[in-house]
Amino acid sequence: MSTLIKFDNISFSFETDRGRTTILSEHDSEIKENEFVSLIGLSGCGKSTVLKLMAGLYEPDSGRVEFQGGNHPRLGKVSLMPQQDMLMPWRTIIENAALPLEIQGIPAKEAEKKVREFLPSFGLEKVGHAFPRELSGGMRQRVSFLRAMLGGHHLLLLDEPFSALDAFTRREMQLWLTAAWREWERSIFLITHDIEEALFLSDRIYLMEKGQRGAFQEIPVPFPRPRSTDLHLTKEFIQLRSEITNLLYQKESYEKK
Repeated sequence: MSTLIKFDNISFSFETDRGRTTILSEHDSEIKENEFVSLIGLSGCGKSTVLKLMAGLYEPDSGRVEFQGGNHPRLGKVSLMPQQDMLMPWRTIIENAALPLEIQGIPAKEAEKKVREFLPSFGLEKVGHAFPRELSGGMRQRVSFLRAMLGGHHLLLLDEPFSALDAFTRREMQLWLTAAWREWERSIFLITHDIEEALFLSDRIYLMEKGQRGAFQEIPVPFPRPRSTDLHLTKEFIQLRSEITNLLYQKESYEKK
């Protein structure tokens, strides 16, 4: 697989009330085409900042972000899905999902026709004319995923998209996403606090250290695809989850010394 986006010797910091905070220092990492990568780290380590650097909302202090093999602009070329679904309450589900197509200049009726073609794949065929307030949290997130996918971008950046869902809905959405991703042929970069979620969904996990270096530790996920619904009950899964948990909190304890 070829590389879709690469951080080459990236450094980034910003001013706070406590002085200058370094998020990344001479950092290297990459995401390949059609790859699912998750970033895990404790609160305050700078995960969302990394996402904004990938999206082009921030530019690094030094180093180079290579996108699609060169120094191409990223802003508007990747899909960013925040924690909240950000659906417009006055637009129907079809109209909300059609928004990125309309932005691209496609007439509204043509855009809505294209959206209808995808509704069954997203489990939304019965709610196309509903309004966001009439849907559950999981269904609203499916609309957000559809809208992001219809943006036509090869890289989807997901900022804890399931964090507001209850445990059962969250597991249902994880199962749905891992199946849908295989059809989309997109690269996904997911920020999450949930180690089980990262293990179930990802090809690789980056573990982000909190502190002055902002280093990533790469953890390959060895489980074959498609992932079974009871994967989280297996000995191998439980062992790897435990190892990642220990790494996270050992690093946190070290930083506090």
